[in-house]
Amino acid sequence: MIKQRNNKGITLVALVVTIIILIILASVTLTILLGNEGLIGKTKLASEESKIGKEKEQITLAYSEIMMDDLFNPNDTELTEAKIKNKIEKLNGENTVVVTKISDKNFTILYKDTNHSYNFVDGRIIDNNNINNNQNISGVKSVKDYGAVGDGITDDTVAFNLAMQSNEAKIYIPSGTYLVSGQVEVKNAKEIFGDGVTSVVKLKGDTPSNKKYGINTAEIHIFDILNQDNVTLKNFKLDANKGEYTNYEQQYLEETNFTVPLYILRSNNTTLENMTVCNGIIEGIYVGISNNVTVKNVTSYGNGYSKEDASGIHLDSCNHTTIDNLTAYENGYYGLLLTDTQNSIINTCSLNRNGYAGLYLQYNSQNNYINDVECKQNEWGVVFKINCFNNILNDFEISNNNETEMLVVSSYDNLLRNSTISNTSHNGIEFRNKIGTDPRDASYSNYTSSLKCHNVVISAIQGGDVYRGEGCDTAAIEFINSSLTNIWVDEANGTETASTTSKATELIPVLYYSKINISNDENKRMLVFSYDENKNFLWEEDVYVGSGEFYTVNEETKYIRIVIYESPSDNVKFENSISF
Repeated sequence: MIKQRNNKGITLVALVVTIIILIILASVTLTILLGNEGLIGKTKLASEESKIGKEKEQITLAYSEIMMDDLFNPNDTELTEAKIKNKIEKLNGENTVVVTKISDKNFTILYKDTNHSYNFVDGRIIDNNNINNNQNISGVKSVKDYGAVGDGITDDTVAFNLAMQSNEAKIYIPSGTYLVSGQVEVKNAKEIFGDGVTSVVKLKGDTPSNKKYGINTAEIHIFDILNQDNVTLKNFKLDANKGEYTNYEQQYLEETNFTVPLYILRSNNTTLENMTVCNGIIEGIYVGISNNVTVKNVTSYGNGYSKEDASGIHLDSCNHTTIDNLTAYENGYYGLLLTDTQNSIINTCSLNRNGYAGLYLQYNSQNNYINDVECKQNEWGVVFKINCFNNILNDFEISNNNETEMLVVSSYDNLLRNSTISNTSHNGIEFRNKIGTDPRDASYSNYTSSLKCHNVVISAIQGGDVYRGEGCDTAAIEFINSSLTNIWVDEANGTETASTTSKATELIPVLYYSKINISNDENKRMLVFSYDENKNFLWEEDVYVGSGEFYTVNEETKYIRIVIYESPSDNVKFENSISF
């Protein structure tokens, strides 16, 4: 007799295994669909990128149409919010964008439906400040996850401090106005970012000061970054809201309140990008005793009040700072202030309509390269004050300032090149031993001031092109405008002789450890010669073919001369530039 097997146990095991397999398959399917790199996520991202691409195209087309209109209406060429809005909405529909003017050529364009924000500068989209607005972005926490509301009424101070002091690597500030009534302290390396100027952190009026920093007895900072390295702030606005303070000028004078939108101290590798900072009672942005700070596409305006100590941005005892595209206007004292700051590279600044100086360098600021700067309608254009030396200012436009366009006070061996100074009712360049009554200035008053000007044009000056104040009879200024002449320089001793087969520049002033870039468009060989401060020949530097770069690594070298040989034509195009 054959016995029948009992299959109940096998059936149960098979069922369990099947269920487990189904769960695994379901999990894998959900991951494929819903994971960070899932199909749904990728589909959403592709859709978002498509919308951004379309909006960028609309902005570009709108600008092109404006330029075409201006060709036929040369009396109305100013780029305005209304023009941009009108052209975009002809393409996208009425009442769909908000256009905000940041400065003369700097606009922010916000699409209402998608909440996409674009920085539009001088006819170009230089950045779009858009991310996936879902608060559950992988690796990102929103301030709303910590209880922030962002309605401009609710006090979000506690929520912001919880977020900024968390261990999260990225903190997101969605569009909205977040009112704070106390200082927000940023702790731990992190990236903090928003949706552009529509993400606003605003200080409540008459918020009492709660800390003492330096000589100021009472300060409050919206964002305070103290002893924290590797912090990045991107794409949002800090508004210290001085207009809602009860007589803020009196609070300043009585030293009962100093508000600073952004305060950074002893914090290295800090990055500020696409930020707007405004309405502090003193500084807009203060950066002190910090190295390798990067400032990119930042606007700082309306800080302080006229003729009192307030800057758009103040670099104090900093080293190796990089600034690219800074706009600072209508600040009480300075657009950009450098105090004891060294080895910085600063490019593309608009420093206009500030209460005292557009650019102010003071107290041992040295070896800074500052390029492509506009200083207009300030009290002073550019000021060097007390032991500032070896700074290169290149491609400056200094004009229409109320007092002297450039003031040099007990500072020496600075170089202004490829620049224009114009349209003033006072003096073009003025030398003084000291200004003001600061007792620190007395110990520096014995410095003999000097300034070298290479390819600098001074015009439309009602006072004097150059003025030497009392006690500045020894101040030295030298103007050199390079041109090519038919001479040859002997490589052994520097003797000059007439030549029909070579062309040479005049002596070009340089600074210690500058980088000199040279080129000619006929690919000819070039010799570089060095000269001392008395223009005595020192030595041959090197030979370059077509183009090259070299460093002035010897402190004796104060001038160079470039000789192009191998029979360059009369139309040879020669260029040189100096940087750090």
